[in-house]
Amino acid sequence: MMASGGALQIVMAFIPLLLLLAIIGGVLFVTGQRAARQAKLLQRLLEENERQTSLLKRVETALNSGERS
Repeated sequence: MMASGGALQIVMAFIPLLLLLAIIGGVLFVTGQRAARQAKLLQRLLEENERQTSLLKRVETALNSGERS
């Protein structure tokens, strides 16, 4: 019976560690999800910026060719 009590104490000693690891894992998961959303948003913003830059260059080219005529 003593061996069983000792094993129970060892298991009980690891419960706070497991809880701490679960909390850290949860925080890392939520942080990772937020980072993924921010990365997607940044990608969309960069694509929109590229489209606007391309459009601006076309407008600038059209204006420059119109001034030369």
